[in-house]
Formats: sequence, structure tokens, C-alpha cells
Amino acid sequence: MLEYMFGSIEYKDICPLFSGYEKCLSGKSFGPAIRDYCLIHYIISGKGRLECEGENYEIKAGEIFVIKPSELTVYTADKNEPWEYVWIGFTGDASKFFCKTEARVLPVRGGGFVELYNQLCQNRPNPELCISIIFEIISENQAGHSGSLKYASKIADYIECNYMRDISVMSIAKMINLDSRYASRLFKAEYGMPIGNYLMSCRLKKAKAFLKDGYSVSQTAKMCGYNDVFNFLKMFKKRYGISPSGIKKLK
Repeated sequence: MLEYMFGSIEYKDICPLFSGYEKCLSGKSFGPAIRDYCLIHYIISGKGRLECEGENYEIKAGEIFVIKPSELTVYTADKNEPWEYVWIGFTGDASKFFCKTEARVLPVRGGGFVELYNQLCQNRPNPELCISIIFEIISENQAGHSGSLKYASKIADYIECNYMRDISVMSIAKMINLDSRYASRLFKAEYGMPIGNYLMSCRLKKAKAFLKDGYSVSQTAKMCGYNDVFNFLKMFKKRYGISPSGIKKLK
């Protein structure tokens, strides 16, 4: 078992307290127990059962189960396929979402939890990653896929209109009021590439058009958000296999 305590971290919306990982033995049970914080487990593999408030829930790989404050719970690994899971304990205003929702078991995208597991193995879990994971769960279950697509489209539109400016993943995420880690994963899930790659692709596509319209290499670099002309030359040739001046000769 791996577990890490975050110590005195104070965030208003989500305050991660600890995270951990365990590959359970057959039939291993935890509880009965009552907590004064929210606790979520993501099942990496295997399956098990949660007993809570007189109800039983069967949970399998790819799902999370939610334990709310002041609830008496017991959860038990399956005897034949004992589960392997990652957990996050937290408090804060955002925990109200989990307290209000009736859903006890939720399907989620597991990329963030896998990343958290890797960090736990190195004894370096990042509290900001835990926060982004929780925000992602809330967003997916409040708005569903259409909400995720709306945010991703907003990011793409912002890049198309502002590619010439000195923008970054962090500034883009801040503009739409999202955690940068969450915004990056959300965008990649919808567009198949990281935000930074999309920004670079947009800039180089515009650069190619400007060069064909007769603008100089230095003008084009600045018009597409590249203050370093040499970096622009390197990125352009890597993308198109030809130098910007070579593109100008082809027109």
C-alpha cells in the first residue's frame, strides 16, 4: 500500500488531504468506518462491493465510488478478482457536489488517476493533480460530454483568434476559468492532441499562408506569435520538411 499526506494545504474549492494506492488481497475489507471528509476510490482493475446506508453497490474497473462525510461504510474486495485502486480524500466547497448527488458509483476517464498512481510510486503526488481530477469528475457528471466539448471548442476558438499573441496553456485555461491540467486533458480527449500542439499547428498553418501571400520570414514569424525567428525556422521545417524561404519560392 502507498499513501501520502498533503499536510496543511488550504484551498477553498477543493482541499486534498491525502491520496493512496493499494492492490488488495482476496476478500480484504475496510470498515465499518465514519469520516468527516469526502473520499473517492478509482478502480484500476478487479472489482468489489461497497456497503453504505443499508445499500450494496457492485463496483468494477474504470469506475469510482464515493464515500460522503458522516456515513458508515464498509467496502470489500472481490474474492476471485480483488480490486486495485487509487484514492483521494478531500474537503472544500466542491465536496458539496458529491454530498448532494445520489449517484454512488460513477464512470470516469482514468488518465488522471493513472498519473496519480505513477506519482505515488515516486512518493511525489501533486495536490494540483488531485484537484484537477476532482474538478474533471464534477464537470463530466454535471454537463456530460456536451459540456466537455463546449469547453474544448472554446479553447480552440480562442487559439484561432489569438494565435499571434504570447499565449500559453496556463493563460488559456485561466481565461475560461479551468485548472490547466484539467483543461489540457479535456481538450486532448476531444481534439486528439494537447493544447500546445494545437496552438503550434495553428500558428504554422497561418505562417504557411502568409509566406505564400508574399510576407517576409521575419514578418511572418512575428505575425504568428514567434518572437524568436530561429525557433520559428526550426518548428516550420520540422512540420513541413522545408524552410519558410523554400515555401516562398514554391508559390
